[in-house]
Amino acid sequence: MPDVAPAVPPESSDLAPPRKLRRISRKTRDPALPPRASTDERVGRLWQGIVQQTFSEALQRRKYRLVYDRFEHWFACRPTVQFPDGCVCSHELWQLAVKDWSTLSKLQKNQVLHHFIMITEAPVFIKDFAASQWQLRTEQKSKIILQASTVLLTYQGPWGLLTTPLGVTATSSEEQMVEHLRTMSCVLNLWQDFTAFSEDLADKLHAPFWACCLEICSKTWQKEQMLRLHGHLFLKCQTGKLRCQDQKYLRFRDSGPHQSDTLWGKKTARSNWAGAYYVLSPKSSSILRKGSVEPFLDFPVNPEWVFNMIEAGKISYEDARRELITCGKGLTRRLPDVDCWHRNKQELQLRDRVSNVQAGVRARLKSFPRWPTVDAWLTEVSQPFMSRKRCLVLQGPSRLGKTEFVRGLFPVGSVLELNAAGLTSICLHGFDPLVHRCLLWDEASPKLVADNRKVFQHPACWLDLGHSPTGQHVVQVFLNDCCSILTSNSWHMDVRKLPHDAAAWLDQNVVVFDVTKPLWEASSSSSLPEGADSLN
Repeated sequence: MPDVAPAVPPESSDLAPPRKLRRISRKTRDPALPPRASTDERVGRLWQGIVQQTFSEALQRRKYRLVYDRFEHWFACRPTVQFPDGCVCSHELWQLAVKDWSTLSKLQKNQVLHHFIMITEAPVFIKDFAASQWQLRTEQKSKIILQASTVLLTYQGPWGLLTTPLGVTATSSEEQMVEHLRTMSCVLNLWQDFTAFSEDLADKLHAPFWACCLEICSKTWQKEQMLRLHGHLFLKCQTGKLRCQDQKYLRFRDSGPHQSDTLWGKKTARSNWAGAYYVLSPKSSSILRKGSVEPFLDFPVNPEWVFNMIEAGKISYEDARRELITCGKGLTRRLPDVDCWHRNKQELQLRDRVSNVQAGVRARLKSFPRWPTVDAWLTEVSQPFMSRKRCLVLQGPSRLGKTEFVRGLFPVGSVLELNAAGLTSICLHGFDPLVHRCLLWDEASPKLVADNRKVFQHPACWLDLGHSPTGQHVVQVFLNDCCSILTSNSWHMDVRKLPHDAAAWLDQNVVVFDVTKPLWEASSSSSLPEGADSLN
């Protein structure tokens, strides 16, 4: 290919010079122009050109911009503003608006805008529009009293206070009171009014699912022995939410409701049908109940709801077991739980009953007089860190107060009473070393003590009870922190029947206190029971 000569750039002198930019207007105002209008003159011309008919026919947004744009233009000019008496805008508010408009509240901004309307002498139709668009008084919106998909209302008032009827006493159970109240005319009239109110409220709030009940206030009865009734109302809508803005719709006999936000530790709205079951369940305090739905048929029942009722003490064992069987979920696990709860609850109630009876009996008794033999023995066995202890035997006829005297030596509940009449082997299944301070062996024989010497010595070691060839049922107990007292009607006679070595051991390890007269009679130096002056 032939060589091509490179292009030679033109000389720089042949290039055209760049065009210079020049200002086409002056920095100062042209003196030939007419002078600018003053602020007052511009303000006077703000509303020129706005005709009432055209303004009335304009859209709402157009009206808003026609007024508010003029206000922004006027406010940007920072005009000199007067504040006559009675104006809605104060001098302090104006200074705050000039400094930072965004910090003003909605009401304060409306006040500044109305001041603009006033001092610019806006037409009447502009003033009317501003009064409706930018209100100087905040309207109080009606407060929503109730807004939920599910609600549980509780009604309680003076209408629920009843005079305790004949046949109802402080010892009457809730079941007995419920059966008696169901026959009273005043309760039936109250129930009729409450059910009518519930149906009417459910219809007004468009709640197709509702339930109500009337029951006894257990806390008021237990604490104050006052009979008070209260009602529960459950409401549930099918779709959406229940809404009520008037408190009078929710009032029953001039009593407002208490709205339960939680039930059994969970939100009522999330519990769904838990409120309906709470109202319709067979509670022990429930007198009458009614609703448009029924448990198990119209809505499922969670077994945990039954256990929540058990925990709150609102349902009996028989009803709880029946409800769980009807539910039919997890019976192999839940029925044994209910049976175990019932069994242990009965044991606790029985223990409380025994403690109350013992405390009541002791409160009615006078204090027992002091006996030197018993005091000396108590001082001996109360010393700490003893390797072994001696037993005390109260020997004497019946009905002299021996057993009650031993109970009075120790606090209530710290004496474990054992029926040792004819006993050949020892069983201490009810013994608690942290609770019991004395073992009372009622009608114990000397042979029992001689055959179980280590038990009655209370050594500072573990003791094995229940020996067998295989040792399967051996139980270990620690008896060093307690002592033993025996009561007998024929101790001396039974000791004579024992071998010599057994009788000699008893003579060294047992303190015998011969009771010849009632122990509650005061002792004197001239008439002490036999053995009262020293330890035998």
